Amino acid sequence: MQTEQLTWSTGGGWQPNTGVGGEAHLVLYFGASDALATDGWYQELRTRYPSAHIVGCSSGGQIQRSGFSEAGIAAVAVRFAETRLRIATETVVDPSQSRAYGAALGGRLADKD
Repeated sequence: MQTEQLTWSTGGGWQPNTGVGGEAHLVLYFGASDALATDGWYQELRTRYPSAHIVGCSSGGQIQRSGFSEAGIAAVAVRFAETRLRIATETVVDPSQSRAYGAALGGRLADKD
């Protein structure tokens, strides 16, 4: 497994440009709401990792190389040697039905192995 840690800011874009490059299988991001509302960051991330599953959410703060930050976006790109990945989503309309949503997700992710 190889990883690359990145941070995004309005003035600097995604930094640094080292590590797994375009061969990442998974990218996880966490960002401040105002940063996530900014145009362009997601497309830059998608261009950088064209075949990766990209998954993330807003957060109250991100742990970055330089420490804790309440601004910008932090991401980690991961390249696995042998792991297969699949992503499934479910739109939650009624939180009281969380068991049914979980069962639906499990059914979509189930495989012979």
